[in-house]
Amino acid sequence: MSVRATYVYRDGEIIEKYKAHRLYARGPRNHELAAPYVNIDTIDALQSMVDGRVFESKSQLREHYKAHGVREIGTDTAGALRDAEEHRPAKPGVTTEEIAQAVEKVKQGYKPAPLATMAELDAAEPDTGE
Repeated sequence: MSVRATYVYRDGEIIEKYKAHRLYARGPRNHELAAPYVNIDTIDALQSMVDGRVFESKSQLREHYKAHGVREIGTDTAGALRDAEEHRPAKPGVTTEEIAQAVEKVKQGYKPAPLATMAELDAAEPDTGE
């Protein structure tokens, strides 16, 4: 059985590829970076969506949101939609029998009393022309 090898041309010689040096160096590895990555806590003034307070620290804003039961979504819209679906309040249950009773009342001429007349609404809130 024969074994095939790959050869490259380096410095005027043909040598096996695994023995050859790279022609182009790859980018720096993490440990070779000129400066460490710094994650700062400060942000430009940001107003809280809860009560309007202004924060200049990410951690303080997150603590404030946590204390008020607010979830910071950021770019996780899929997770936010999933959580909203899980915590959606249950719809009020209306049975088929209740619907049939309501339809029968309407057929018999039932009309609910209006909540307010136009005259009552006009008297309660004068038209400012806006």
